[in-house]
Amino acid sequence: MIKLILVRHGQTTTTNKDTVLTIKGQEEAKLVANKLIDFSVNKIYVSNLTRAKETMTFYLDKLTNVKTDDPKIIISPKLAEIYRVIIGGPLKEGTSKNRFDNDKKRADEIFKELIKEKEDVIVFAHGNLIKYFLSKVMNLNPRTFWENTTINNCSITIIESNKDKNKFHVNIINDTAHLK
Repeated sequence: MIKLILVRHGQTTTTNKDTVLTIKGQEEAKLVANKLIDFSVNKIYVSNLTRAKETMTFYLDKLTNVKTDDPKIIISPKLAEIYRVIIGGPLKEGTSKNRFDNDKKRADEIFKELIKEKEDVIVFAHGNLIKYFLSKVMNLNPRTFWENTTINNCSITIIESNKDKNKFHVNIINDTAHLK
């Protein structure tokens, strides 16, 4: 059985340069890192956005044999946040006309890559993207996920394959017990 362990980044704030973890977000990232060491994984995927990479670094600090330049870590722009309209959120004025199609294509590509993995992986990403992956596994219209599904900061969502590894199912959604 293969596990995709999906982790949303911690609480953020937007500066004039980037969106980064707040002090609370850093504390959340430490707590999720403590939980993640319970899992044995072969590879780590992370969004190229700062908030996801910062969350991942707290996990890497817990590991003795993996550093940020390790080939087991794949930093991918395909894991960047997706446009909220894809999962049923409202339009945002000023968004490029191609964003919906481009983000959906990118999300589909990385999902196909992830489900081809042969061993368990951790993915540090974003709430809308995790919701989109859930909709794919559950064969549901992704546009119903905006209001009907919550993915909290530093939550853990687990998608697993069945024994013959050709079908996936959702095991856990939005686990935040480690944050208490």
